[in-house]
Order: sequence, then structure tokens, then C-alpha cells
Amino acid sequence: MKSNGSLRIRSLACHWAVMISAIGGSCTFAFAAPLTSGEALLTPPEVTSATEPGQFKQTKASKEQTFALSSALVWQISTGLTATQYAQNLPMRTQSARLTTGPNLQAGRFEFALPMQSGYELGTGQGESIWAANAPRVTLALGPYDRVRLEARVQNRTEQRQIFSRKAKKSVGVSWHHAFSERYSLRAGVGQNQEVIDDGLQRNHGAEIYALMRARLPDNWQLSMLGSLQSVHYASAGAGGKFTQDQTSSLVLSANKGLGDRWLLSGSLSIDQNGSSGLRIPTHTQSGQVRLTRDF
Repeated sequence: MKSNGSLRIRSLACHWAVMISAIGGSCTFAFAAPLTSGEALLTPPEVTSATEPGQFKQTKASKEQTFALSSALVWQISTGLTATQYAQNLPMRTQSARLTTGPNLQAGRFEFALPMQSGYELGTGQGESIWAANAPRVTLALGPYDRVRLEARVQNRTEQRQIFSRKAKKSVGVSWHHAFSERYSLRAGVGQNQEVIDDGLQRNHGAEIYALMRARLPDNWQLSMLGSLQSVHYASAGAGGKFTQDQTSSLVLSANKGLGDRWLLSGSLSIDQNGSSGLRIPTHTQSGQVRLTRDF
């Protein structure tokens, strides 16, 4: 909506879910959902069980405002609060707040956005974290079905857990989006990042390539398939510093279906292979998840 002083408010929503998976005789529960700003909630320790399902409840309150400064320029403001409770073998709680604001300019086939973001996170047994980021992006429409996007991100994070830590991360990426039809689309991209921890005590360099297929099927089904390759090089400062490199390849299949009356059934299957210069044999991981949620 691009009217002057227009306001769009998302009402308070409560979500609960019971998640069960049985891949290789075990269950893996993923409790923390990503925020719309691109940041994730504090991640609890992974809990695995062959018999007990996990219980998950999440409450969100968010508001979005869009102010039209001209026919081509708008200013967007988005705020959100999230509280999460979950229990399986260990009860956990997390709370987070985030703010995103910045301009969005549409000029012919070009679109430019400069979202400025900040957030605060607090988790039971996980300490607290404060972060701020700038994430400019430029999108070029090549035609009615193709778009190319160049985006960058600069982020600073301060964490107070068992020890105090500062992190600075820079990343840049380019992606291509193609719509085969209204129901089928493909997005592919490459990216590179650098992370500096505690003023240069550790420097990590990473790269990623990915492809994502999406399909909207009849009867409220949505399917997606994501394949990615990642490589991270870890380097510690000092004469005795250690250098390691991790490589990860993954394939994720996911589906969701709206059941009506604000119920949503979703599930995913993930297959990962992790290799490290410090390990002789790569590790293979298979995990699955089924989730039933409802907005109130």
C-alpha cells in the first residue's frame, strides 16, 4: 500500500505446534523461527528424542507502516516483538524485539532499498544479544519473468553469554529469479561473507551457492526444494593460530498446506553432508519435521 501515511497492522497472533519426526529412529526439533529482518532468535541446544514430541508456543506482535514521499519513493517502518516457549526434555524461553526502517525507490526497471535494522534477543540460559545492520539492495527487472538482485549486508553484534563477544560481519550476494508461471519459480544465487570476532581474534571467510525451486499447487499446497553448497574458512590470530575449513552440502524438501480456520500443516526433510579439514570422514545427517500450527 503506497498511500500517504498509510498504515498496515498485523494483529497479535499466537502459534502452537507439536513437531514429530522419525528419520533414522530419532526426532529433531527446530524451535527458533527466523525474524522478518533476516535475523534469527537465540537458538537453543538441539534436543533429540525417539519417543517424546516437542511442544512449541509462539506469540508475535508486529506493525508495518508505509509512507509515500513521492510517486516513486516510499519510507517503510516495521517493528516486531516475539516471545517463544518450548519444552521437550528441557523447557526454554526466548524473547526478541526488532526494528527495520528505510527508503524504497522505484525507478523504471530498477528498485533500490536501504533497510536499516536493529534488534535485541534474550534467551533462557543463552544470555542476551544486541545487533544492528544495514542491508542495501538493488533489483533490476530484465523482463516480465526475470529479475536480478545485488545485495550487501554489514552487521555488528554484541553478545553477553558466558563470555562477552563482539562480531562484525560483511556479506555480498547476487541472485536471479525466474517465474515460469504464476505457480512455478526458480531463484539461484551466490554469496560471499567475512566475519571478524573480538576485534580480529578470529576471522572467518565463507562462500555459498544455492538454488531454490517453488511450486504452488491446487488445494492450498506449496512445495519447495532448496539445494546449497557452503564453504567456511576459519583462521585464528597469533603465531600458533589454527586454520580449518568446513564444507557443507544440503538438500531440503518442504511442503505446507492450509487446512482452513487458520490451521497450517507443514513438514520438511533435510539431507546434509558436512566435511572438515579436521575430520578424516565426512558426516551425514538426515532430519525431518512435521508441524501443525494455528493463528488465533
